[in-house]
Amino acid sequence: MDRTEWIDRYAAAWRDRSPEDVVDLFTPDATYFFSPTAPPVVGRTAIAEHWKRATDTHQDLTLAFGRPISQDERTMVEMWATMRDPAWHERRTGTAPKPGADWMTFPGCLVLSFTPEGLCTRHWEYYTIVFGEKIGPPTGWGL
Repeated sequence: MDRTEWIDRYAAAWRDRSPEDVVDLFTPDATYFFSPTAPPVVGRTAIAEHWKRATDTHQDLTLAFGRPISQDERTMVEMWATMRDPAWHERRTGTAPKPGADWMTFPGCLVLSFTPEGLCTRHWEYYTIVFGEKIGPPTGWGL
């Protein structure tokens, strides 16, 4: 599997909220850093559990990935997502979103390491979240 196919399958698993499909993209002992400041989850079972928690409550997801940049076993790709996720808003801020302000914008970057067969061994995710707004990517994003 090449890197673009991997990213397309990752995006499809996110849109479909499918932990089963996402874990097929990782080695059995993969390390998944889902936050720049939190400890990673390790292994397919832990990745599936994290993925289920992370995708269970979102709605109206719009998701795009930029053009990947690769060198040797590493690939970097920008991501841009907007969605409604009142549960995530409440977990992160301690308050429920105000009516009509339940959108969030979730731009970030993935830094990935791959085996020669195309499975991910290490997933680093860097992002920022803007709660209460649906913001589109700026001109030139993802090129």
